[in-house]
Formats: sequence, structure tokens, C-alpha cells
Amino acid sequence: MRDFEEEEILQRLGANIIRFRERRGWSRADLATLLGITQRRLAGWETGRHQLPMDFLLTLSELMEVRVDDFIENAPEDPLPPLPWSQHPN
Repeated sequence: MRDFEEEEILQRLGANIIRFRERRGWSRADLATLLGITQRRLAGWETGRHQLPMDFLLTLSELMEVRVDDFIENAPEDPLPPLPWSQHPN
């Protein structure tokens, strides 16, 4: 059984996966394909029902071009971190 703090972290992590995914314009199917997993597994992470393995957290960070800390430290209502230079419009 998970404690309250772990629940809160998993919920925040899941909400941030969703918002960073949507920021990139990716559907759940798009991101699942990029990660080589099922949409159901991704949904489990996005809803906080299942723990996200560290190797997938690192891969998500690279794909979405955000720091690993941004997934955990940022509350879903916080402003999004700035896009990297490669993502800025000309």
C-alpha cells in the first residue's frame, strides 16, 4: 500500500506527463508508440495508478526536452518550463 506522499508524487508525475505530451501535440497513442509500450501502460502512469520505471522517466525527459525534475517538482498548475531553442518559432 502506498503512502500519501508517494500517491501525491505519482499524481503530479502523471499530470505532468499529460501536459508535456499535449504541449508537444502528441496523442497518447503517439507517445506510447515512441516509447514502445501500450497505451494502457502509459495511461497507468498518466493517472498515477502505476509507478513509472526510472528508465522510462529518463526517456520521457529526452523526448519531451524537459528536465527530469520538471516532471516531479512542477505542480500541474505551474507555468510550463520554457521550450528549448530548437522548439522556438522563427
